[in-house]
Amino acid sequence: MNLSFHIQHYFIPLILANLSHMMIVRYGWFKALEIPLSNAHFGAHKTWRGIIFLSLFASMFSLPAAYGSGAIPLNQAALLGAGLGLSYALAELPNSYFKRKMGIASGQRSQSFPKLQVLIDKSDSLIGTLVFYSLFIHLEWPQIALLFSLGLALHLSLSFLIWQIGLKKEF
Repeated sequence: MNLSFHIQHYFIPLILANLSHMMIVRYGWFKALEIPLSNAHFGAHKTWRGIIFLSLFASMFSLPAAYGSGAIPLNQAALLGAGLGLSYALAELPNSYFKRKMGIASGQRSQSFPKLQVLIDKSDSLIGTLVFYSLFIHLEWPQIALLFSLGLALHLSLSFLIWQIGLKKEF
């Protein structure tokens, strides 16, 4: 599978799902689902709304590429997308847990190592989604390394852009 395949079936669904979820959070839609998974363990920002909508949106955004390319049946593309969204949300939880244990408030960063915290914050979900993706789509280590590198560069760049245009309060 070439890079174009991975862009269509990995990066685009995740990027669009996260942007869509960000709009839901920004405008306070679906407040009934804004229930923390565990405020004590993960903070107030890790909610059922995030898990549900990241999974739903990634599944939905996986379908056009599958339909257009025919490389993956639609039902498998929907499962791939849902798994990507779910793995993205779940992979953020260990980092959130450790931040709570270190006394870092929800939505905040370590004062001691802010740059390291940014790197960890941008890498956790990437690692989780790549683990899932590599189980769903057989990947070799060089492909995983390439996708991680591209994913980290994309995540950092898009986060910076979204912060610069004011859609997010924090980089």
